[in-house]
Amino acid sequence: MFNRVGGILAPQIVNLNNLYHNAHFIVFGILGVVAGFLVLLLPETLGRPLPTRPEDIYNIKKVDSDIIKPDVQPSDKQSLLNNIDEDDENMESITM
Repeated sequence: MFNRVGGILAPQIVNLNNLYHNAHFIVFGILGVVAGFLVLLLPETLGRPLPTRPEDIYNIKKVDSDIIKPDVQPSDKQSLLNNIDEDDENMESITM
């Protein structure tokens, strides 16, 4: 439904150019920023099983204990960073 509404409104918003020469840029920019902030309201799903049935959506409980956090030691973090640096160097040598 929103696809059709957007298809109807988009040409009308571009016609705002007759009122002010940058009005359509302002409207589309504001809509993009508002959409970006609305995304922040979505729940975090990292490490949680996603619902597979409609019933699962209604049974979702907000429990932080469901989050699976990897057990990474500080020494592991450094080795991971070193591997990333090595991969970047390898990619640079390939592209040159």
